[in-house]
Amino acid sequence: MVRKGFCVLELLVALSILGILSVFVLKTTLVNMKNYKLSRKNSTQYLYIDEAFNFINSEFSKAKKCTVDKNTIKIERIDNKGSNFIRKDTDGDIIISYGNKYSRNNNNIVKNVKDFTALEKGEVVYISIMDRYGKIYKRCLKKRE
Repeated sequence: MVRKGFCVLELLVALSILGILSVFVLKTTLVNMKNYKLSRKNSTQYLYIDEAFNFINSEFSKAKKCTVDKNTIKIERIDNKGSNFIRKDTDGDIIISYGNKYSRNNNNIVKNVKDFTALEKGEVVYISIMDRYGKIYKRCLKKRE
């Protein structure tokens, strides 16, 4: 007797193997998507904080004088039109305030940080920023006297 096609048992075995393989592929895909999202989040946060350091360094290079007091950086403007202040506000954003420390005229430098620390030692300002995920970024910048 010549059989054409498959029996029910052969179909069930084939479907079982296909199901096991699809679960493995799905699990691998989900793990890779999770890793991608985490990597993208970390690289985006690094980019924002690196740009914040670049902005602060740019402000230092345009300043007449820079001083640090209680994690607030005071930048005396070269055009003698007052001072700008870089500090962390109550919302967890690092901002620059124009004119005076608590001026309403300010801009965000980077948003959603846990901690901002600025220490002055000689001609160098050590800046530490902790992002919202707890990762710490440090940079030392030369200040103008």
